[in-house]
Amino acid sequence: MDANTDVADSGLYIIIISLGKPTRVRVGALGVLGFEPGVYLYVGSARRSLSKRIGRHAKPRKPSRWHIDYLRKVSRWVGYVTYSGETDECSLANNVMKAVGGFLTHEGFGSSDCRCRGHLIFTRQKPEKISATLETIDKLRIMEYALSHKPGRSDPKLRHYGGGRV
Repeated sequence: MDANTDVADSGLYIIIISLGKPTRVRVGALGVLGFEPGVYLYVGSARRSLSKRIGRHAKPRKPSRWHIDYLRKVSRWVGYVTYSGETDECSLANNVMKAVGGFLTHEGFGSSDCRCRGHLIFTRQKPEKISATLETIDKLRIMEYALSHKPGRSDPKLRHYGGGRV
């Protein structure tokens, strides 16, 4: 693989899932956790094979490796967004949480490999509103990137929305 391929298939992602009723789930070392019905956004990263990671997370039944795998067994897949070539998942999680008026459901969920409080965000916003909010975040990130880089440089940071209607 060349360098551009590696960058294009690594980065950050946001998985959007929902729960229809209150649920208790054993989540690895975090123990049994309670989850309210509603929409959840999980921010993660993949140093390689980003597209395969999304495909894996889309499957509700699989061996549990990450915290989100436990919750995926009882949740409905809504969609996802990827940020190819990006690496700061903690900042993205904080920005998304503020943008959707959400909050962290459980300390340490999805953040066992970093020092932030968590990467699972609960919001009462409807999926349609979340989609518009994520598009706004994306536009702001593009503008910020454009302002911080010299003209003429190529930008390998591609964005992708998918997995159904968000």
